[in-house]
Amino acid sequence: MICGVNDPIKEAMDPQRETATTVVLIERPPTPPQIDENGNVIEVKKKKSKKKSFFTVDLKRFRNVEEMKGEKIGERGGRALGRDLMAGVCPRLRKIDLAWNVMKFNGTQMLIDAFAKGCGTKVTWLDLRANHIDSRGIERLRMAMEKGALPNLNHLDLRQNSFGDEGGKILSHMTLAGAFVKVSYLRMDNCQIRDGGLRAIIMAMSSKSLKTDLMPDVDFVGIKNNHPSTALVKSFKLLPPFLCI
Repeated sequence: MICGVNDPIKEAMDPQRETATTVVLIERPPTPPQIDENGNVIEVKKKKSKKKSFFTVDLKRFRNVEEMKGEKIGERGGRALGRDLMAGVCPRLRKIDLAWNVMKFNGTQMLIDAFAKGCGTKVTWLDLRANHIDSRGIERLRMAMEKGALPNLNHLDLRQNSFGDEGGKILSHMTLAGAFVKVSYLRMDNCQIRDGGLRAIIMAMSSKSLKTDLMPDVDFVGIKNNHPSTALVKSFKLLPPFLCI
């Protein structure tokens, strides 16, 4: 192997145990074609069989899972996970880490719809960083959470998405509507939010009823790297201590 030229050989991942409390979601690789002795592809007649899981694991068999991590599952993976959750998989699930999975709107939509239908009621931790989520995805989340989805959510990470001003305003509305009543950790850093959305968020986080009713357990809210104007920063002389801008 030549350093800087050849990629290191990846070690094969051990089979995941169905009794495990943690599961890693990886897309199932396509079945390689059969080749004859002359190097020709052998045509195999497809038999009617039970549809295989999108992932390398069948989540229906993983009843003890409390923590789930995605590995670049993309849009199709997000939709597959949403369908699986609606089918009742992983009833003990508490932590979902889908950071850097590029699920976009189509993938996150199905996932959030699963939450809206009562899945994930025990989930306390949801990491959706870097999934190209736009304002439509945030609006979908608002609709779900204001109807009671994710009732025990404590940690929500939305960093490095692209929902912009419109998404920021939706999140401020969710705050004032009490959607984050159990949330103590909320990240919206580097999401292309400009002055309009940032102003709405700051005003919501500065609400007199925030610590008493709306987010009584709040410890940290991050909106860094959204490039507010100097005029906006100066207009708020006293920011809440938990708000990092």
